[in-house]
Amino acid sequence: MNIPRHFFSQAQKLRSKGALLYKDPDTSQWQDITWTGFALRVKILAAYLFSMGVKKGDRVALVSENRPEWAISDLAILSTGAIAVPVYFTNTSSQIDYILKDSGANVVLVSTREQLEKVMDGEYFARLKKVITFDPLDRAVEGNVLPLSDVDRLAKGLDKDHINAIIEEIKDNDVASILYTSGTTGPPKGVVLTHENLLSNVLAIKEVIEVTADDLFLSFLPLSHAFERTVGFYVPLLSGSTIAYAESIENIPLNMREVKPTIIIGVPRFYEKTYAAIREAVNKGSAIKKSLFRWALGVGKSCADLRESKEGPPAVLQIQKNIAEALVLEKVKSRVGGRLRFFVSGGAPLSYPIQEFFNSLGLIILEGYGLTETSPVMACNTLENRRMGTVGKALPGVEIKIAPDGEIITRGPNLMQGYYKKKAVTKEVIKDGWFHTGDIGTIDDDGFLRITDRKKDIIVTSGGKNVAPQNIETTLLADTLISQAMVYGDRRKYLTALIVPDMEALEKVATSKEIQYSSLEALIDSDEIYQLYMDRIEGRLKDFARYERIKKFALLKKELTIDAGEITPTLKIKRKVVVEKYKAILDSMYEGDSNNPSCRT
Repeated sequence: MNIPRHFFSQAQKLRSKGALLYKDPDTSQWQDITWTGFALRVKILAAYLFSMGVKKGDRVALVSENRPEWAISDLAILSTGAIAVPVYFTNTSSQIDYILKDSGANVVLVSTREQLEKVMDGEYFARLKKVITFDPLDRAVEGNVLPLSDVDRLAKGLDKDHINAIIEEIKDNDVASILYTSGTTGPPKGVVLTHENLLSNVLAIKEVIEVTADDLFLSFLPLSHAFERTVGFYVPLLSGSTIAYAESIENIPLNMREVKPTIIIGVPRFYEKTYAAIREAVNKGSAIKKSLFRWALGVGKSCADLRESKEGPPAVLQIQKNIAEALVLEKVKSRVGGRLRFFVSGGAPLSYPIQEFFNSLGLIILEGYGLTETSPVMACNTLENRRMGTVGKALPGVEIKIAPDGEIITRGPNLMQGYYKKKAVTKEVIKDGWFHTGDIGTIDDDGFLRITDRKKDIIVTSGGKNVAPQNIETTLLADTLISQAMVYGDRRKYLTALIVPDMEALEKVATSKEIQYSSLEALIDSDEIYQLYMDRIEGRLKDFARYERIKKFALLKKELTIDAGEITPTLKIKRKVVVEKYKAILDSMYEGDSNNPSCRT
C-alpha cells in the first residue's frame, strides 16, 4: 500500500463526512471540505501536475502555512509518484533557495504572495518549470507562475482517472518525501522517507493509540515538520478523522473553543503558554477563587496519582473530585473546547511540572519521542500505559536500545533510507542497521524510555524548532569584533548567546568613535558598545529564520580558555562546562521582557 491509496480508499468510504475544516476569513465562519470534495481536488491538481510532466521520482516543493491546500498539494504530489519536499514557511529566501537547489525540485507550490517573493528572490527560480500559488495573484509576475484557480480551470479537460493507474504502480519502497532538517556543522540535510517508512509509523501509532472517524484534530504545528505531518495529518487521514486548521498561533485559544477538538498535537511551548494563560486567569480572580482552584488542583493531583498506579479513588475522594469538576475543572477544560480526549507532546522534552499540572486538571498529555530520520515517532506513552517523566515505550515494530556509551539507537521499518546525496554522512549515523540518535537515555525495567541528555549539539527550542548552533556561531565569528560565541537555548523559548569580544578590534572601534572609557571592562559595560554588538549580530543573522536569530546576548569580559577547561585543544567550546559556569548570566536572559539581559558580563 501507499499513502494515496489509503487516502482515496478513505474518501470512497466516508464521502459526505467532513474531512477538513477552515475558517473563511471573509465570513469568519468555519467551512468544511467533505472527503469527496477533498479527493476531487487532490485528483484535479495531480492530473494537472502530471500533464505538465511531473512524474515518478521528480521532486516537488511545498512552501505554505497549514491550510487545506497544503494537504491537497501533498497528496496530489504523491499521487503522481513524485516526491514531496515540504519547506518551512518561516524560512528565508536563501534557505528556501538552498533546499530547492539541493533537492532539484522542478515545481514549487506556495501559499501567499510573501512566499512567492521568497522563491522569486532566489537564484534557482529561473530553473523552475512552474510555481503554483494558492492565493490569487494581486498583480502580474514574470516567469512561470500560475494561481491554483487557473489550475482548476486548466485541469477540467484532463484525464483524472489516469491518476488511479499511476497510484497503483507506486511501491511501498518508493520515496514519498525528502524532509530537510538542520545539520550540526553545515547546511540542512534532506531526510529520505519512503511510503513504507511513513505508513509503518502511522499504523504503529494507531495500534497503541485509538484514533477514530469521530475524532477532530486541531492543526497548528507546521506541516513541514515531521511530527505534525505524520501525527497531525497522516494519522487522522488513515483514521477518517476531521482536521481543523487553526487561523493562527494567536487564535488557537479561540479556535479550540470554536471547533472543540478531541485531539491536539503540540510542542512544549504550546503547553507552557496554555499553563501560563490558565495561571494568569486564576491570579486575576478573588482570594476565594484562588483558594478553590488550589483545592481542586490538589484533589485532581490525588486522583491522577491513583490513576497512574492503576487504582481508583476512595469514596470520599471521588465525592471531592465530583465537586472539583463541577466548580473548577470543567471550566478549565472548556478553555480547550470541552471535548478533549488527550494532548500529544513531542518535538522537545516536556517539563515534569507542566505535565503534572495538566494531569491534575484531568487533561492528559501523551509525550512521545522521535526524530525526522525515524518518520518520526520511535516511542510514546499511551492512554493505557503511560509514565510521566518518560517518553513511553517503543512503538510496535520499532527496536530501541542503549549503546555502551549511553546513546539511544534504533532500527525498524520507520528508519529513513538516508540523507539525500550524502552517503558518507548517512554511514556516520546508521551503523549495522542501527540509527544513532545523538541522544542519551535509559530504559527502565518496564520498557519506558527516558531522555537524559543530548550527545549532539542540536538545540531544540521549547517550540520544537531544531537549530544547529554551529551554523549561527560560524556566521557570528565572521565578524571582526567577535572572538568567541556560544549559542544557547535548548528547551528555552528563544536563542541567546555568550559573546567574547575581540578586545584589540574593539579598542580600535572605540578610538575611531571617540568613545571614552577607563578600562576594557568599563568599555564592554557601556550602552553604546552593547548597541553596537546588537546591530552587528542582527545584521549577521538577517538571512536566518526568525527562530534562529539571537534575541538576547551577554558580552563576556574574558576569553574562554583551555586552561579553564572551557574549550578543547582544538578550540571547540565545551558547552556543558560553559553553561554551568555562566548559568546565572544565561538564566538572566530569560527573565522579564526587556531586550537587554539583566547581566551582560
